[in-house]
Amino acid sequence: MAIGNFLEWLYAKTYMILSGIYPDICPQEMGIISEMEALRNQEKLKF
Repeated sequence: MAIGNFLEWLYAKTYMILSGIYPDICPQEMGIISEMEALRNQEKLKF
């Protein structure tokens, strides 16, 4: 799976989970949260 596809999937998955918990969350905040998660996951993959 390409990294781009994975990040899109991660974004969508995280958005779905968080929008279930916080229905009024805004996409901009979501973008920041999913970017942080993606970076954290990339760090795990490197080591």
